[in-house]
Amino acid sequence: MDYIGYYDAVEILGNYIDKMNELLELMKSLKENNFENSHELQIIKEKLRQYKSEVSISLKLFTLYDSNEYSQNFLLPAVSIAHGFLREVSVGKVNPNSYNNINSKLQKVRYYFQKYYNNLITIKHP
Repeated sequence: MDYIGYYDAVEILGNYIDKMNELLELMKSLKENNFENSHELQIIKEKLRQYKSEVSISLKLFTLYDSNEYSQNFLLPAVSIAHGFLREVSVGKVNPNSYNNINSKLQKVRYYFQKYYNNLITIKHP
């Protein structure tokens, strides 16, 4: 893995936040439509599956290969927390009965990514 600099770390966290916002918007849209659109439900399941996979791979990469300030102080904690919450979300159980539980976990993931992103952009970069 290449060295992760300040701008790379900002971009990585920003990317995770953008994808989570997109996923949360899809969830909100699905609830507003009373879960009637099965195609939209399949899109959410696929995006959630991809998101969980990306977070899992990132956790492995940041743990094994990169040990600079940005990955250790910002990326690894945010990805670790997100991974913990996402492990509790079963892609196959996205339905009206589990909406509140899944939405709550996804909101927490977004919160922690946003928290570490805000902390990162407030530090003085080189």
